[in-house]
Amino acid sequence: MAALLLAKNPSRGPEQIRSLMAGSATDLGEKGWDRFYGAGLIDAYAALQIDDASIARLERPEMDAGVVDGRVAVTGTATGVFLQEYSLSYGTGTDPREWREIKTVLHRQVVQDTLGIWSLENLPDTTYTLRLRVLNQNGTAVEDKVRIYLDRSPPQIRQVNVLPMIDGDHYSALISFIVDDLSRATLHWRNAETAEDFQKIFLNYVTHEHRFNFSEKNTGAGKVEFFPEVENRSGLQGRDENQGQFYHIDFPTAPVSFLQLDEFSTELPSGLLLNRPVDLNQNGQEEVILSLYDSDGTIGKMAVFEKTPAGYQQKFITPHRAIPRDVGDGDGDGLVEILAGLGPVSFIYENGEQSEFPTHIVWADSNNFWAAGYTDLDNDGKLEIVGRRGDLWEILENSGDNQFSFVDSLPNPTPGSNITGVPHVETGDFDGDGKTEALFGDYDGDIYLYESTGDNQFTSTWADSLPLLDTIDFIKAGDFNGDGVADFAVACHSDPALNLEHEFDARHWLVRIYQSTGDNAYAPVWEQRFFGFFPPKDFDSGLGSGDLDGDGADDLVVSVFPDLYLVQFDAATQSFRTTWHFRGARSNTALIIGSKNDSPELLFNEGEALVGFRQAGQNGRPIAPLDMDAFPLDAHRIHLSWRPVDQADFYHLYRGPSATELKLFATVVTTEYVDTTVVEGTTYAYAVTAVDQARSPQESMLSRVVRTIPGPGPRLLTATFLPPSHLSLLFSEPVGQGAKNAANYTIDSVGHPLSVALARGNAEALLALPPVGPGKYRIQVQGITDLQRTPLDQTFRNAYFEVPVAQERFYLVTAVLINEFEIRLIFNQPVDPALAADTSHYRLSAPLELARARVDENNPAAVILNLTHQGRLAPLGKNYRVVKGKGFV
Repeated sequence: MAALLLAKNPSRGPEQIRSLMAGSATDLGEKGWDRFYGAGLIDAYAALQIDDASIARLERPEMDAGVVDGRVAVTGTATGVFLQEYSLSYGTGTDPREWREIKTVLHRQVVQDTLGIWSLENLPDTTYTLRLRVLNQNGTAVEDKVRIYLDRSPPQIRQVNVLPMIDGDHYSALISFIVDDLSRATLHWRNAETAEDFQKIFLNYVTHEHRFNFSEKNTGAGKVEFFPEVENRSGLQGRDENQGQFYHIDFPTAPVSFLQLDEFSTELPSGLLLNRPVDLNQNGQEEVILSLYDSDGTIGKMAVFEKTPAGYQQKFITPHRAIPRDVGDGDGDGLVEILAGLGPVSFIYENGEQSEFPTHIVWADSNNFWAAGYTDLDNDGKLEIVGRRGDLWEILENSGDNQFSFVDSLPNPTPGSNITGVPHVETGDFDGDGKTEALFGDYDGDIYLYESTGDNQFTSTWADSLPLLDTIDFIKAGDFNGDGVADFAVACHSDPALNLEHEFDARHWLVRIYQSTGDNAYAPVWEQRFFGFFPPKDFDSGLGSGDLDGDGADDLVVSVFPDLYLVQFDAATQSFRTTWHFRGARSNTALIIGSKNDSPELLFNEGEALVGFRQAGQNGRPIAPLDMDAFPLDAHRIHLSWRPVDQADFYHLYRGPSATELKLFATVVTTEYVDTTVVEGTTYAYAVTAVDQARSPQESMLSRVVRTIPGPGPRLLTATFLPPSHLSLLFSEPVGQGAKNAANYTIDSVGHPLSVALARGNAEALLALPPVGPGKYRIQVQGITDLQRTPLDQTFRNAYFEVPVAQERFYLVTAVLINEFEIRLIFNQPVDPALAADTSHYRLSAPLELARARVDENNPAAVILNLTHQGRLAPLGKNYRVVKGKGFV
């Protein structure tokens, strides 16, 4: 509809379009604007019949402004060709039902000027809503509202909380606190137990609930102390120093990732993995089953790849799309089957002989049955299929050759909506009582167990509720401490529906390992939060398990896009810890395969293919360096770094145009290197090896290959003031997320901006400024990089901008009919007599004709228009327009 109105008159601005849409709407509900229907139902035809739009716009105080006391000048715009009156009023709360008048003005326009004075005397502290309403002669009206906080007391901080996190390859702490007022916040921090000055971190959002992920990379120390300071919308400040003790963060000393794994190429395509390896043809060589991803990332055909001495070889692929759910001998005939499905259809593939691979469908259920897996919950020797029909879990037990019959349903015993999703069940004897349990999850974040109480009889024995959402597909069984009793791991995540315009993105994952504390009793023995979240429906995430290091305990693999972590049990300390991290995973699970006949391998999806890792240092080699990193310093230098390897004598650096064309180009003894032999705009791939001359072979496998492109650092091009309170900074190219940190900008004699947002594909930074007076200012920028992490060009880090003196707008206030041949125009300022006398500066509606114009001798801000006798004004109920032309000042 807006486009339609612009097509009729392209010169209309946003306020006019908004006014036309609101003023022409069909009123619904209560007369006029109301909280349920707003201005009403839009009417495009009616809007097109209106030539002149009225405007109601409040400018000061701005939305969510704070006021303290006294009298507040309310400024804004109230205009309309046929304006009858404008009224200014206020009400209590964010959606008042009653309004108290501040001022009503008849037949006068106001343009960016004072509309009225609001007295705050005797008003209690609370939230108020200001309303400006413009009423036209035809009864239509437009209005504008702003929310205002009357607050005479300083803001109070409460519930300061610190949640330990792992954020990629390092630790962090999610700091959160609540403020009773809408406020801005600053974190003051320093290394603990020092006399250092506190450093400041400016938080970007005006909100009641503040959050910030504080990285250990901010400090070289393991212990940090901090306190929050806030300022409400009235300009009053408050801080919480925890009674002089401050708040503390104690980062672990052990690194997140220290295990050495060597990467190798699997030559396996990317896909949705079955969460465990299998041996379908029972030849001692395990297989990987996955649904191949199509070129657009959708689920494709199901394929089986067997691990052989020559590598992974494809053994079977379905002619149609399918998702593997489980593997087993469901009917007890000695032939291994693949339980699979696609949406509400489930089916079984079976082989003809034990030495063959399943190739033909022997059973199917298309009646909205979502198969999840095989189990034998009642231990009667007959496998069951566990799946859900709709939202209710069911058990179908084998009743003959490739036949399954319904025996029981397993309702969700937990409160809440209990929404289901991807069919997933994990089974095991989790409490060591000889009975198999089935573990389920739901979208509320609940988990629950079912156990058999007799032949084909089942009961819910235990449940727990996690603090975040969605445990449906994020459960995994395994003996994680190696004590011979099965445990289970569970993951959940923050709500995907986060409004990033008004909140810090504090979304993350929570992972727990549960162990039995008695019969049908369980408790978490390990818990870790992982910072960062992307919706699993778009970016595969999940859990996997297996014994990668051969210590008899299953290792937990946590794949939470884009990070993957290995969690292992330390028998010496009897505790769990992360030992390895990989950046770039996009996998629904991870497999640890090959434990039967050879060294175990870790397989997972990185988006384009399955990538493999195995224990480092095999065959006598030194381990490959970890954390290989490369980024440009400028157009002619690339900085390289990696983690040191114990006992390494030196390192070989390899470089090439791609990962398959690497050549040795440098040998160094340090773990940093600056490559100065690069060409601007060229892609370079790098890897490093460790050389230990006491080993044989002496050289490790290659590290992870990294790529980067050298180029000039970003430049600050211009700084432009955007009235009334913003500054636009244009950069020569898109910049990184560090550009959103307000502490990276300093304005001489002003300080830091209030907040920063990125625009124009991250090539523009929009800064919200504190109050600044007219004058010329310099802004300095630091700590900003481009998307390749090239630092800001230091010769282009400053810019100047000017805040102009505000010019008072010149506008027509009202038109008054003196008699049938004379009209008095009243302006808000005195007019130039010569310009006022120029009749070309006026346009009148037909059939009116202008004879002459002159300044009113009694009022220098008024002009008298004299009409010819060809067209006089008569009481005919017709509206006329008078337009001030260009050049009239």
